[in-house]
Amino acid sequence: MKKLLQNINSSKETFSQVIKASGQYQRQLKLTFVYNFISALLLAVLLTRLYPVFDAIQWLDYAKLIENLIIILVLGLISLGFRFLSLNYDMDGYSVKAGTDLRLELGDHLRKIPLEKLYQKRSGELNAIFLGNVEEAISYTSTITSLVIFSVTVPVVVTIAMFFVDWRLGLILLAIFPFSFGLYMWRRPAFNRGFSYLASAVQKMNAELVELIQGIAVIKSTNTVSNNLNQYQKLCEQVNKIQRIGQEKGGKPNLIIALTIELGLYLAIALGSVWVVTGSLGATVVAVMMVIFVRFNEMFSSLVLYAAVMEVLGIGYKNITDLLSIEEQKEPSEIIKTPENYTIKYDHVSFHYENNDSLILDDISLEFKDKSMTAIVGGSGCGKSTLIRLLMRFSDVQKGSIKIGNVDIRELPIEYLMNLITIVFQDVYLFNDTLHNNIKMGKFDATTEEIYHAAKLAQCHSFVAKLPDGYNTMVNDNGNNFSGGEKQRISIARALLKNSPIVILDEPTASLDIENELAVQKAIEELVKDKTVIVISHRLTTIKGADNIIVLENGAVLESGKHDYLLDHPKTYADFWNLQQSIDTIQLTN
Repeated sequence: MKKLLQNINSSKETFSQVIKASGQYQRQLKLTFVYNFISALLLAVLLTRLYPVFDAIQWLDYAKLIENLIIILVLGLISLGFRFLSLNYDMDGYSVKAGTDLRLELGDHLRKIPLEKLYQKRSGELNAIFLGNVEEAISYTSTITSLVIFSVTVPVVVTIAMFFVDWRLGLILLAIFPFSFGLYMWRRPAFNRGFSYLASAVQKMNAELVELIQGIAVIKSTNTVSNNLNQYQKLCEQVNKIQRIGQEKGGKPNLIIALTIELGLYLAIALGSVWVVTGSLGATVVAVMMVIFVRFNEMFSSLVLYAAVMEVLGIGYKNITDLLSIEEQKEPSEIIKTPENYTIKYDHVSFHYENNDSLILDDISLEFKDKSMTAIVGGSGCGKSTLIRLLMRFSDVQKGSIKIGNVDIRELPIEYLMNLITIVFQDVYLFNDTLHNNIKMGKFDATTEEIYHAAKLAQCHSFVAKLPDGYNTMVNDNGNNFSGGEKQRISIARALLKNSPIVILDEPTASLDIENELAVQKAIEELVKDKTVIVISHRLTTIKGADNIIVLENGAVLESGKHDYLLDHPKTYADFWNLQQSIDTIQLTN
């Protein structure tokens, strides 16, 4: 009984998710289900009217025959009319609109959740939700639910009507329902587990495929194509294995349920025939019953298949719901207080990532003064990138606060905060659009003259002007038709156009040759004028002129000061500097 209630609640939850997924078109979807129910109800009543038709034929009562044929015709037309009305949800485009709204809602939600949460999901998994689950939820829901309504309503109404014709036949039909339903409910948890395993395996396979495509250049350069293909093939084989097991384990229960229905109907016909021979039942009833049972069997036997598809849709709805249930980042709806200046203060900040209690930053206090350049150095994993992510609110601190101009960044709308900060990454991402539009992302209302001016300051106008299509040149996937230095200068042009008061440089010249590095350095000089600048760099020669250099180790400040001061008080920074000088000397010698 407990398992039955769980299954019923699960079905109700799936149906509730079906309705919820239609968004602002819930009323239209509910009307579709109502129309389908009325249509199914009328069809069931129509089938029961076959008995008086056959009876009239037997007794050559033409008046009664014509009367019942007219009733059947009217019922059929009205049923068809309601069935036609039920198609409006799809025909009038509500399903497409609901799908668009759902994707927009998901996209807007992704924008509002902390990036730390988003990074926990692979891009292939998100792709499966946006393309697969949403498409399933919108394209098939109305059709499958309508089929389920017909498959349940018609047999139930026909069974009730059969009691008025002959209680014995009604009792036989009634017995088929709970027995078959019980078998299905018994197997439903196994069906659900199987489909859940399959959905999870397919998501992993899709994620691996997306990663394989995105990283194909690295995979080829490291000669690990076979290893990555092997991983993808393993996941494909796992999907195949789950599907085969599902077919093997699900085939027998489905066959048993279908046979139960078939045998129950055959039993009713057989017993009816016996009762006809013994004279306790008219032959007309058996004849009608045989006609009705053909339709009855077709619908009820398909119910298991439709219910299985609903299980798949239910898993898709769960994936969508789980993504939408991730708590959005809290932010004020309007600007309450603006920063006095652009000095950035970390006040006793502690932070650890979710599912990892190890502190990345441990009670750290820092200050990045307005219109000054501060460099952050330290070994891998010391907390440099985490400092920046917290400032950008990719995550929020668990303890302490981060302030800009004496205003806690959590008191600023995120859009306003993002307008204050420009970041130039080491790995530049360019979008599959024109160079003009890639630069214009820094300021959407920028004029062509402003874009050209920013490009010139960023040292990229000269190479762009030589291209056949100039600024209308299309950028290939992730900018693969441009060199690293060219992409970096385009990103700086974008940053110059944005003109934010705070600039973060995350290893912007780390992987460039000398020629490109000099060009990028010139571009950066234009970018950082009169700005609060934070530089993350391993190349110490590029930061020796910084107003302050902060050395991090294990999430804490080890030392800070200007270049000369840190060398005069030798600790870790001096060791870094001497090591780099030695490496540079060796490189020059070679």
